[in-house]
Amino acid sequence: MLLRTITAVVALGVFAPILIFSDTPAMLVFASAMSVIAVCELFSCVAHSRIEFERESREALTSPRKFWRCVIALNPFALVPSTVFAAVLPIIARYALAGNFYRYIFVLFFTYMFTVLSIAVFMIGTYPVANAAFEIVMTLYISYGFSSLVLLRDMKYGEYVFLIAFLVPWMSDAGAYFIGRGFGKHKLSPAVSPKKTVEGAVGGVIFGTASVLLYGMIVQKISGAVPHYGWIAFAGFVISVVSQCGDLIASLIKRHYNVKDYGHIFPGHGGVLDRFDSVIAAAPFLYILCLMMDKLSLFA
Repeated sequence: MLLRTITAVVALGVFAPILIFSDTPAMLVFASAMSVIAVCELFSCVAHSRIEFERESREALTSPRKFWRCVIALNPFALVPSTVFAAVLPIIARYALAGNFYRYIFVLFFTYMFTVLSIAVFMIGTYPVANAAFEIVMTLYISYGFSSLVLLRDMKYGEYVFLIAFLVPWMSDAGAYFIGRGFGKHKLSPAVSPKKTVEGAVGGVIFGTASVLLYGMIVQKISGAVPHYGWIAFAGFVISVVSQCGDLIASLIKRHYNVKDYGHIFPGHGGVLDRFDSVIAAAPFLYILCLMMDKLSLFA
């Protein structure tokens, strides 16, 4: 717990300036970097199913042969276009939004998808098409999640709205943990995440919804923006449910590939996918809600 707390404080100190200056390229650097790291973690997770990747990678520096086995397992031919896609999408989300955003997305995604599937054709013996399809889908999932943060930031009142994509998932996670630990009796999805309970999930929704209402009050107090509390509560409820599903999705993948954590970039918390799994799911849904509620916005 001490290690997790120290990591959280250090991470807050690093990311706080990025969130404060989110209207600058710092936001793009953050979204692109997190997206690229998360995609690399995903590929590492898939590679783990083919060789004992963690043991090999620890010994990689002392053995050139083992190093190249790790590289081959990661399949750089597919990893490189995937990381390029992950890095470029947040940039397109900001700078192509006013013009041909969806045209750029269509061209970028189709080119990326065709490239990886073609690689699977020529590497049929070592790169199963099932892995290629899974990595394409998950790269899209991850990239859209972090790009949605940019889209949220650049909309009207975005400086307040995009923070909801962090606040609600993390408060829901905290609420689910404490309520589940104190009152949890009925397992939510034991085959995917044995420790999660129905009571914890309900507590997470309550915490998430309450936190966004409190956040609305704080925003009104310090900025003068008027929250539409009914819509904010509705958004908080939906995003809380979605974020917990995103957490379960990430757990399902880890269980399938038999890994404990996606990475170790955040000591005590795991990797980017471990820490941002719920945010990746929540941000696109929050963006969709904001588009649907264009005339009934969260703030006025």
